[in-house]
Amino acid sequence: MENERLNLFELHYTWYEHEHQSTILATPKEQNKIEEDLKEAATSIEFDQIKEKEAIYKDEAYRRIIDILKQKGYIVCKFIFDHEYHVDEIGIVGNTKYLKYGIIHFIEKSERKLLGCQPKESPNY
Repeated sequence: MENERLNLFELHYTWYEHEHQSTILATPKEQNKIEEDLKEAATSIEFDQIKEKEAIYKDEAYRRIIDILKQKGYIVCKFIFDHEYHVDEIGIVGNTKYLKYGIIHFIEKSERKLLGCQPKESPNY
């Protein structure tokens, strides 16, 4: 896999009461092969339902499809918090004209702000 490029895609499901999950998957396969694998995985879930004679809900089908894709060599990915790194010049080596390079980790500072209703002053009764 040394010279291979990985293609990333995201698999989602949404269910009642806003239940939602998504997974980022990576593979060196091209888009048409990914879509074939997704179709094959989804079709195999339909056959499982017939054999099991029970309902398979969307969240269970989602998990099974991910398991099938992992068996086919797909990799489950996730972002690490503060995932941005940059190569930059960090100085000069001794008394030479050669530059020294380093990696700078950009850490995101987050500011939380409440959106929506602001509390009103309580009336004096």
